[in-house]
Amino acid sequence: MTNKRHNYLIILMFVVATTLISLALPRQDGIASWQCEVGKPWPYDMLIAPFDFPVEPDENEKTRKSDSIEASFIKFYRLEESIASQQISALSKDMGARKDIPAATKKRILHDVTKAYKQGIVDNATGEAINNGTLTKMRILDDKSVASIVKTDSMRSVRQVYTFIDSTYRKGTANMDLAFISNYLEPNVELDKTTTDTYLNDALKPVTDPIMYIQTGEAIIFKGNIVTPRQYNIIKTLESQIIKKDQESTQDDIMIIVGKILIVTIIMLIYCVFLISMRYRVYNNMRSMVFLISFMTLFIISVFFVVKFRPNYMSLVPFAL
Repeated sequence: MTNKRHNYLIILMFVVATTLISLALPRQDGIASWQCEVGKPWPYDMLIAPFDFPVEPDENEKTRKSDSIEASFIKFYRLEESIASQQISALSKDMGARKDIPAATKKRILHDVTKAYKQGIVDNATGEAINNGTLTKMRILDDKSVASIVKTDSMRSVRQVYTFIDSTYRKGTANMDLAFISNYLEPNVELDKTTTDTYLNDALKPVTDPIMYIQTGEAIIFKGNIVTPRQYNIIKTLESQIIKKDQESTQDDIMIIVGKILIVTIIMLIYCVFLISMRYRVYNNMRSMVFLISFMTLFIISVFFVVKFRPNYMSLVPFAL
């Protein structure tokens, strides 16, 4: 084998080894893969907060409390009195021009529609919620945005009001057409979504706010300590914060990879220069070089897999780089 070809093969092996070793070096996101359980000893070294971060409440507890608050929260509605007056006035004029409805019936229909508007007419979806018992109370806002809590048992939907009038006054008068009445039935009690969302978010704020803040350098847990629910929550929050930071630092990751390749390349060059100047017989022997480069590369790769998949077995690997 000529020296030129020999050198090319050695360079190729060093390039492959440098690439594999750079990829196998510890990564920044490896810290966010702690395996632990509540009530079990912490198997790693002392965990120290690498940066300031807020600790969120436990997800299950947060969901339970949020559901409880949302279920008991009384929503805000507005009573639009102008709708009732306009629709009742229009209905009265329309019925006055109709000859197929007796005068006494017109008066009673107008009375029932007026009463329905006073008690509150809601949309059909809200009416279903009232019938199902999921909406028993609501906060009614007046013109001055002053809220008063009222019961919903007397409120009816547009469909319910029309069904009641149609079934009550159509009996024995098959020729009387009451379908036109539905044109004058409009919800006058409507959800104020903006006000409801504002007050609901304020009610949920204590549940969603961080329960504490961990400062940089603060000890979270020591090796061998039993993991408590509080510590478990802090550890999982730290994991999520690290993952979030990793996702936001793409450019930093590229620089880290470039830095790893540069460091490994420098070390490989120093190793190569040492062999050429001090162990030239070894450098000139292809079998020896294949063995040295392969052993060094495979050893580091094996350490990488142990750290990634079985960190508790790290003590079994003779760490001697």
